[in-house]
Amino acid sequence: MNNKALIQCGNCELKEELTSTPSDEPVDVYCKFIDHFYGESSKS
Repeated sequence: MNNKALIQCGNCELKEELTSTPSDEPVDVYCKFIDHFYGESSKS
């Protein structure tokens, strides 16, 4: 079963609702948020 997670930046108020799995820890969902914000192109 997948759950929804709402992530919001406390500085700029950027928000995103992401899907999380039961095995995801809060840091995993946060990392998905950061990946979406910065995009895949910034990875080395």
